Amino acid sequence: MNLSCVSHDRPVENWSRHARQRRRLWLCKIRAFTSFAGTRDRIMLLHLKRGSEILDVGCGGGRPVLTAIGRVTGLEPIATLAAQARQIYPNVVESVAEQMPFPDGQFDAVVSTDILGHIPVPIKDAVMSEMFRVLKPGGVTLHLAEADSDGWMARIAKREPEPYRNVWIEEPDHRAMEPAMVQLERFRRAGFVVEMARPYMPVLPTFGALHFLFKEHKHLPAWLKLARFLDGLAAGNETRCEILNIGLTPLAFVNLFAPVEAGMGLIIKARKPLSAAAPAVNHLN
Repeated sequence: MNLSCVSHDRPVENWSRHARQRRRLWLCKIRAFTSFAGTRDRIMLLHLKRGSEILDVGCGGGRPVLTAIGRVTGLEPIATLAAQARQIYPNVVESVAEQMPFPDGQFDAVVSTDILGHIPVPIKDAVMSEMFRVLKPGGVTLHLAEADSDGWMARIAKREPEPYRNVWIEEPDHRAMEPAMVQLERFRRAGFVVEMARPYMPVLPTFGALHFLFKEHKHLPAWLKLARFLDGLAAGNETRCEILNIGLTPLAFVNLFAPVEAGMGLIIKARKPLSAAAPAVNHLN
């Protein structure tokens, strides 16, 4: 069994394309505070301390906005993506997340975006333990993680098991998604103190999401079929989609009132206690 932090058959080309789109730091910073679609970068800018030593776990092709916050080390097991990340980060290590090649307490912050749902369940606790180990006492870990949602989109999607499996699980390689509360329990069992847990896209999705998430579903309510069609028109042009997401931003506050279990993803901020000792791992399999 290959115990890598992500499966090597994940859609690398899609990840590479997204990384290329994020290359312009100035554009990422503007997008973070003007566009609903800039949530990932906005979370990093708001919750990480300037000058931090940052580890980006499963960094893919890199996230330029992190370089505006501190010195970034990328951890990425796939050589193609690690090569792209080296164009952004000063240091990228090709390794797996359950055996990080770093000393104890090296980093002020450990972060990830859209990675935790790829980590196989048998090694999730080992990855959590490694993040805890390499983080300095008092350090922060910040993640936007995929989640097995019970929100309205997921409930409708699961009515058709095959399209749900194909589009929500297999295509993005989210074979190890877990409910939000299970993920939060993993962080606590690893020794972290959870400071923030918010749902990501529980009620209002970004433009382009409905078109993708329901592209194979045949038996949708009429209103959702219409919404999917209109969303597809927006998703057909990246510039148009981005402009529409900027316009959608003032309405995104509705997502703040949803329960954490309803999110398509989970935004987690946790801290390693100042007087921390690594707890004994009690696996949640």
